[in-house]
Amino acid sequence: MADIAQLESKVRSLKDAISKLHDAKHADLLLQIIHKPGWTTVRENELVHAHTDSLHAQVSDVHKAFDALITIAEKIGK
Repeated sequence: MADIAQLESKVRSLKDAISKLHDAKHADLLLQIIHKPGWTTVRENELVHAHTDSLHAQVSDVHKAFDALITIAEKIGK
């Protein structure tokens, strides 16, 4: 038998993690840092660009995974 209470706990935990990420001020802080004069070299800038692209891709993948999970969950039991 499925442990719905355990699954509900996991879904709520995931929701909390997403909420914390949404409320985080990381982007605001980064925007302040990168505008400081002499902040970085060209190579360091490339590294930060690459890491920012990676984070963006990860967030996009989380959205896609959640959409897929909802689609699958809606099909189960039909």
